[in-house]
Amino acid sequence: MANDITSFTAVGRVTRDAEFRYTNGGTQLCKFSIASNYSRKVRDNWQDEVSYFDFTLFGKRAEALAQYLTKGQQVVVSGQLRQDRWEDNGEKRSRVAFFAQDVQLIGGKPAGQSNGQYGEAPYQGPPQNRQQGYQQGPPPNSGYQKPTSGYDQWGHPINPGPNNQGPEQEMNFDDDIPF
Repeated sequence: MANDITSFTAVGRVTRDAEFRYTNGGTQLCKFSIASNYSRKVRDNWQDEVSYFDFTLFGKRAEALAQYLTKGQQVVVSGQLRQDRWEDNGEKRSRVAFFAQDVQLIGGKPAGQSNGQYGEAPYQGPPQNRQQGYQQGPPPNSGYQKPTSGYDQWGHPINPGPNNQGPEQEMNFDDDIPF
């Protein structure tokens, strides 16, 4: 039995905000559409053409990407083509379905979106106190165990004393440039 595959890659802009839901079996499902523009020569003139494609994305990627697949966002979508077949009032019908496997956001934010939107928080700078990041507790139900050895999960001291300097302070650079 052959294990052939028909794949595609499309670049375009999302035509409407993605629809996210769960299937009856609990699988994440995201549906979205893109418009892909191209030009073709008709006689001596170039004409702009638009093609519209509907996509379905399943799994954790569907849940993660749904919030970013907003109208106007430019994307690269790749995946598989499949033929859906069904009967409608005794008549056999079919269509080509696009199942996305990879979606990449490109081209920046959609037109009209300002900073602070799009799931981004403005940059606040590094913590003022080096220990600030260690004082916050873990998120609830994270399974994180507070270290008891005086070191965090990455091996850094939790409360370095005044004589315990980090590795960035141990380096000594000469002021002479060798060239």
